[in-house]
Formats: sequence, structure tokens, C-alpha cells
Amino acid sequence: MRPTTLLFSLVLVAALGAMAHGIVGLLETGTCASGGPYVSVRECPDGTGTAALLVGAGATIFCLATIVVAFRSFALAGFWFGALFTGLGATFLYAQLTDRVDPSGGGVAWFLGGLFVAMGIGPLIAGGVFAFKERHDDDGPAAFAGPYVIGSVIAQAPRAPGEQR
Repeated sequence: MRPTTLLFSLVLVAALGAMAHGIVGLLETGTCASGGPYVSVRECPDGTGTAALLVGAGATIFCLATIVVAFRSFALAGFWFGALFTGLGATFLYAQLTDRVDPSGGGVAWFLGGLFVAMGIGPLIAGGVFAFKERHDDDGPAAFAGPYVIGSVIAQAPRAPGEQR
């Protein structure tokens, strides 16, 4: 494993951990508001801003690091895309199952948990398999061809007479 791969893997895991920690904090808080000219029904407790900052900063760092990883290995970027959604989906489900979700959440953690896991499990597995093949095959980079195949199919779709693209 190259040192840069290890470095970016650590950055990505740390960013995902920061997002997960922040999301659990926000789910525990529920709906709230602070400041401004309006009267808030429920003031935000201390630490809410930090939780929101963790989610935003973690997402930004994760996206930037994944873009850098994609230049080296599209399959590895697919793996990290899958890890993002599977990890966040697991975070929502964990928060719901351990009663860390404020009652004002209305079941949103169940919905997002299931949706994110469904979105992430395919790319996580496929990206991992193709990244492993890239690493251990001498045939060169393995193609993680999903987006390319879909784009090719759309480009080859029949056109109506006179239609231009």
C-alpha cells in the first residue's frame, strides 16, 4: 500500500467519523432555534453548533479527499462513495435503535438509514472488489464501468427523426 493511499484512507475515515458523531448529536438535539428576532419554542442546547460544524466540515473534507482519490483509482473512489452512504446509513440506524433520536424527528432516522444503506452497499462492494483487482492484477486498472456504461447506453438510444443532441 502506498503511503498516500494510507494517508487518504485515514483522512476519509476521520471525516466520516466526524460526520457520524455530528449527526448523532443533531439527532439527539432534535428541532431547535437560537438567536434572531423571533421567539424560539425550543432554544438549541450548547454544542449544537459544534455538531453542525462537524457534519459540514466532515462532508467537505470527505468530498475533496474522494475527488483526489478518484484521480488515482476510480474503483477506490467508488468504494469510498459506498462507505460514505453505508456508514451514514448505519449511523442513522444506530441512533434510532439506541433511542438517541429526539421525538421531534418523526422517524426520519429510519427512513434515511434505510435509504443511505441501500444507496451505499452496491458501490461499497463493487468498488472494493474492483480496487482489490486493481491492486492485485497485472492487467492495469480495473474499470469501475457503471457510470460509463449508463452514459453509453443513453448516448446510443434511438433518436426521433430530426432530433439533435
